Amino acid sequence: MEEHRLGADQAGRRIDRILKEGWPDVPLGARMKALRIGLVRLEGRKVSCDERAEAGQVLRVPWAEAPRWGVPLVTPAPEGRDDPPWVLFRGRNLLVADKPAGWLTQPDRPGGDSLVTRVWELEGVGEGSFRPAAAHRLDRNTSGVVLLPLTAPLLRLLADLLRRRRLRKTYWALVAGVPPASGEITLSLRKLEEENRVVEDPRGDQALTRYRLLGTDGETSLLELDLVTGRPHQARAHLAFSGFPILGDRKYAPPVPASAAPRPLLHAREVVLPEDPALEDLAGRGFTAPLPEDMAGVLRRRGIRYTL
Repeated sequence: MEEHRLGADQAGRRIDRILKEGWPDVPLGARMKALRIGLVRLEGRKVSCDERAEAGQVLRVPWAEAPRWGVPLVTPAPEGRDDPPWVLFRGRNLLVADKPAGWLTQPDRPGGDSLVTRVWELEGVGEGSFRPAAAHRLDRNTSGVVLLPLTAPLLRLLADLLRRRRLRKTYWALVAGVPPASGEITLSLRKLEEENRVVEDPRGDQALTRYRLLGTDGETSLLELDLVTGRPHQARAHLAFSGFPILGDRKYAPPVPASAAPRPLLHAREVVLPEDPALEDLAGRGFTAPLPEDMAGVLRRRGIRYTL
């Protein structure tokens, strides 16, 4: 029997998940049998598969191999190393990126390039079970702020805060037309999986977008968006279905020359964390990504001035 002390990354996790992540090469049947007959012990007592662990507890298992989560996961960066320009913030538990348009948030195949895999390389990720992950996603052609927790507890906390809509996420979009100075769009959306697009459908998922007009030249407008519900393609679909399509959006808007807008001109401008004590030194922090050059260029060429 081998004993292992659980760390912060295992806190709050189900025992069966801890076993799977720690010993993925042990067959599921063998892990479940060890639980059932009492060969897995937590603090010396028999434990059920759905019990949740606490940091500092001792887990006893019948396998000699060291758990994957027992391997150091993140190697500290050498002092004085410069961060790449897409890093907005790099703290003890969190990295905040300004994802360029064209990058996937996470890989679409083993070994594929993405923001997440670049963070793994930057952080010197080892072979442990936890790897830094994106707390939320942006489409490949959407630029802007992405939060990437460097620890499992923060990843779970941010996922919970997102689920309860306690993170404030603000987007900027360049659209055709001039909408009212502010308003709400409440069209329900249904995803067509095979076509990878959404349609307006009263039977679909309720969606709420709030917007504010920041500036316009009478033909093109810069909008600030609050995606309250965060449905797939919500900003693009809501604006297009309301008569103000995002420039360059070939899925939902009339085509424009690629030289004018080579991608949907949508940018995740800011993410603000709530004043939650569980976030410790990150509580209330906000992270803002500068406007990318393709959007800034349209504003310059059209002479659009905007106010915040």
